[in-house]
Amino acid sequence: MKTITFILLSFILQIYTIDYLKNAQKWVDIVYQKIYDVQCKHESPHPRAFEEIEKLKRINCGSSVSITYQQAGMIDKGKRVGHTPAQNKTKVDYKTYYDSSDLKKSLYLTISNPKNFKKGTCDFVKVMKKYEDMPDWLKQKGIMYVQNSNICISAGKNKIYSCNSTGKTYGKGKSKVLRTDMKHEAAFRSLILWAVVPRTDGRSNIPINSEYKHLPCGL
Repeated sequence: MKTITFILLSFILQIYTIDYLKNAQKWVDIVYQKIYDVQCKHESPHPRAFEEIEKLKRINCGSSVSITYQQAGMIDKGKRVGHTPAQNKTKVDYKTYYDSSDLKKSLYLTISNPKNFKKGTCDFVKVMKKYEDMPDWLKQKGIMYVQNSNICISAGKNKIYSCNSTGKTYGKGKSKVLRTDMKHEAAFRSLILWAVVPRTDGRSNIPINSEYKHLPCGL
């Protein structure tokens, strides 16, 4: 019984003494640089772990963010999250589609497999705004953004890592993984529906007085 109690306490202590935001900020540079260096193509099969990036030389937006958060300790190796199927902008008001008053419903309409985030590692924040209209705390490096048919991560300083060039190859002289053109690139122009904000030592990084509705991971 003492052994079981010790294991449980150690597990709880581990979750609540890790800066997942700092981990994500570190690993987002490493993961996307690897994608760029090995010149991954945006097609199947998609890697399910960091070690597979160089082997497969394939990637997509969901794999890149999932692997970043795997390395940060927020998702188990081999598991993924992503965006749900895109809504056709010409046939449906896609903001209305995602913007349900039921927070959990809205989350599941937007993010696939949100349960793959380990409990206590992050918070889901409902945004429904473009990047330029968000407060600075939501623009921090390491925060993930989910859009209609794209999922990406802030690189800080008004830059976003995004692998959304379907069918293209990333790398020197090819497609970019780091997006910086706030006027033209989809990662900035498209609405950010939900964001994932990693926690620090078990503490939410959402300001106490924030107007943004949110849910803890581990639902």
